[in-house]
Amino acid sequence: MKNEIIGILVSTLLITTFVIPAIGNMNVNNTNMNNFSYDDEIDQEQTIDEIGVPVSSVADMAQSFIPTMEMLTRVEIKLEKTGSPDDITCSLRDDLDSDDLIWVTKTAGEIPPGPSWVEFDFPDIGVIPGNTYYIVCRSDAGVIIDYWEWRSGDSNNNYYPDGTAWWNYWGVWEERDPEHDFCFRTYGEDIVGPKITEITITGIPDTDNPTTNDPSTVTVEMVNCLATIVIPPGYIVLDICWSGDVTSGYGNPYEYTAAPGSHGFKIAICSIIFENESTHVTDTNTNVKAFKLFFNKKGDEDDNDRPNWFDYWRIDEAVPRIDQVFYDPTSAGYGYWSGSHVYLCQKACDQHYYSAIVLTTYFGTESFGGPTVKGIDCAAEVVAHELYHKWVDDEWEEGGYFHGETDSDIDMPSPGCNDQLPDFYESSTSHTRNDHCDSYDLEHKKHPNY
Repeated sequence: MKNEIIGILVSTLLITTFVIPAIGNMNVNNTNMNNFSYDDEIDQEQTIDEIGVPVSSVADMAQSFIPTMEMLTRVEIKLEKTGSPDDITCSLRDDLDSDDLIWVTKTAGEIPPGPSWVEFDFPDIGVIPGNTYYIVCRSDAGVIIDYWEWRSGDSNNNYYPDGTAWWNYWGVWEERDPEHDFCFRTYGEDIVGPKITEITITGIPDTDNPTTNDPSTVTVEMVNCLATIVIPPGYIVLDICWSGDVTSGYGNPYEYTAAPGSHGFKIAICSIIFENESTHVTDTNTNVKAFKLFFNKKGDEDDNDRPNWFDYWRIDEAVPRIDQVFYDPTSAGYGYWSGSHVYLCQKACDQHYYSAIVLTTYFGTESFGGPTVKGIDCAAEVVAHELYHKWVDDEWEEGGYFHGETDSDIDMPSPGCNDQLPDFYESSTSHTRNDHCDSYDLEHKKHPNY
């Protein structure tokens, strides 16, 4: 046990604020986590089981609830397993369209067949009584053979009036039915003694972006974590522990250097041990913080003349079809195709155009680039654009889709102009003009070369 605690703000007030920075990242499961538990009890529940609703690759499900206790320790949901479906993940959110606050994933082998209550034992997390939270359930399982069902009420009795069942088909959350709530239980504990009220994650030197360390850059990147702890009179904090996917540690502030390639969605876990000065009884309090750990986009961690963004977006399959292109470190442009290869260049990951290019086309209003399109989407735009150029060129070769077809707008409106699209394709597929190469006046909206 460490006897030195850094960052205690000594005060004569009845409540002392104790600021403790630290960090930990982890993909939570039930085997690699030191979870400080309480004598918890059921806080919220809906147990009426009348029908099952599939949780699959097609649709995520969610149930909102309002806690009355300050600490949420675990969740139980009633699931029915059929066959051998893919893993199922249960998570907690404070907004359906935000990231998970915490999550636990279970395999089909951990859950018995038939309707059964399944426990998802989260690291204890502080919640705000009276606020709305969401239990989110998702899986890549099927819907016919190997699948999950979340059991639910089905009559119009509104068994849980403080919440609503939700479902998400293809990225849009909608209320399933205000009166058909899923079967769930939340467990909690009111905190007695010191408690961690907030965890803040920042980066060094870029406070807005915690990043992995990149040996190719001059400055060492670090991640800084700050926990704010409220200490009532009569208690002392004995120890502070940080754990997770990051190197475990103690102290305030707690800073660590993230290994190259360890970027992704992370969770910091802070746990304190405290003592009642009168009874000398010790107890613990834990809170968690989800955050995103980034890599240095323009660095080159493996010194291979390719920037991190190109390597990692390729490894992570973050950009569609980026595995079909190469990188040219000598070009400062966005991208190009040459012969049988397509190349991305230095600016492919950056913002395209000062403001978006908005076109009214046969397909509706289409927007390209601008300040709202960032990072992965910028590179994806270049990849799609250059691969399309290559495909068009290839189709004019013998045996290709365009070989021998008529292209009436060559040299229109001036010599040298050529969109390389045959008349039949412009009429039936691209719905562009076949009497003019610049259907949408890109010469003035984008660049004279267009």
